[in-house]
Amino acid sequence: MAQAANKRATRGDLEWIVFSYSTVRRWIVILLVAGAGGTWGVYVYRHNHVSPEVRAQRQIDQADKTYRSAEASPEASRFSATLGQAKERLADARSALENAKNIEAYNLAVESESLSRRALGRAGHSDIGDATFVALDGEVSLQRAGRGTWEECRLRQSLYDGDFIKTASSGSAEIMFFDGTLYQLHPDSLFEVKSGQRPDREKSSAVDMVSGSIQVYTSNSPSQINTKAVSAEVQRDSEVGVSVDDKRDTEISNYRGQAVLRTERDSVVLSERERVRADVSSQRLGSKIALPESPAPVDPADNRIFDLKNNADVVLRWTSVKEAARYRLQVSRSRLFIPDATPLDLPDRRGLSAAIRPHEEGSYYWRVAAVSSKGIASDWSPYRRFRVVADAAKTGAPAGAAPPLQLETPQQMGNLFLIFGHTDPSASVSVAGKRADVEPDGSFKTTVSVDTEGESQIVVKAADAAGRETVKRIRVFVELF
Repeated sequence: MAQAANKRATRGDLEWIVFSYSTVRRWIVILLVAGAGGTWGVYVYRHNHVSPEVRAQRQIDQADKTYRSAEASPEASRFSATLGQAKERLADARSALENAKNIEAYNLAVESESLSRRALGRAGHSDIGDATFVALDGEVSLQRAGRGTWEECRLRQSLYDGDFIKTASSGSAEIMFFDGTLYQLHPDSLFEVKSGQRPDREKSSAVDMVSGSIQVYTSNSPSQINTKAVSAEVQRDSEVGVSVDDKRDTEISNYRGQAVLRTERDSVVLSERERVRADVSSQRLGSKIALPESPAPVDPADNRIFDLKNNADVVLRWTSVKEAARYRLQVSRSRLFIPDATPLDLPDRRGLSAAIRPHEEGSYYWRVAAVSSKGIASDWSPYRRFRVVADAAKTGAPAGAAPPLQLETPQQMGNLFLIFGHTDPSASVSVAGKRADVEPDGSFKTTVSVDTEGESQIVVKAADAAGRETVKRIRVFVELF
């Protein structure tokens, strides 16, 4: 009986569990901390693992907020060009997002915010980049300094010290530096944008070239090109071609002006139409080679229109070169003559003309080079253009009306402004009194240097053959240091 009573008493005791107050408080704290941690973890996960669309929209919102702050800044007018670019990038980002191009939208929004922040945080400075793209054709990629990914390049995109530019076999680009130096990057090439310094401690344009070939046109200041084999200082108002082969040997051709070449063991001054090869392993320069003169296009006149209905040949003529044993002729649909858009490449023309018959509408570009009996080629001639249309009578501006003229927001690099616009293809354009080439599609671009501090106006005129003009003015602001 006593054992049975003890068993019942034990079962009754198990129905009650006694906790101390301190234990209860400890468990409550543990549960609260665990709950807070879980909530934070969910928040962090959702914040960092959003969809590309949401990520792009957030970046666009942030870029829009930054742009509005910059636009409201008292010094906004001094950075109107930068803010104009920021606004364009923001609009492009929204457009890309609407078309489900989420990654592109995100990158455009990042660039817009970056431009707005520069206008906000660097008032009093002209930080619009070291260079910018003024022409792109085919596949061209950009790798920002310190980053490991490549992105597609865009026209008028700003470039900075340490950025890499790469062209594919079908790509080419023209890059204008802040000092007016133009770099033309040919297919299968790679170089790095550098911020150089002249002996007088003024900033200068420079590149480190890795592979491929480039053409350089300096303006009012010299430019520096470095390869593994040689350093070349291209003097002002000069034109130089640089080619780096698979062994990293470098060939420098000076077509106009002067270039000073230095290796670890040699140095030489190249004058007009001279070429030298630099050996990377020996750090020696080879002997100078004289280059033939370039032929000049004669017919047809630049931008001439041909009617497809006439079914007639287009005869291309050029001048004779004394040293030439033959000529090389190229006809392309691309102004940069990328291979994929150059259907006609004749390396062995013995005469001074060629007759071709295009069968498609559009714009065509042609150029010619002289080749000596030793196989040494000259620089290419300046290109010329002609258009083939289905009905020539329907081209040109309407009778009695001045040509149209649309201008984009200018891009500013210090006191240098890149002017972009569009008019009738048959019109002539002047910017600040300087002629600008009009492309067959009516677009034009040119650079203008403004040396007056403060606010100025750049006058742009489009005129037709009858003398009718359309005039527009661009307000700019320059601060000299």
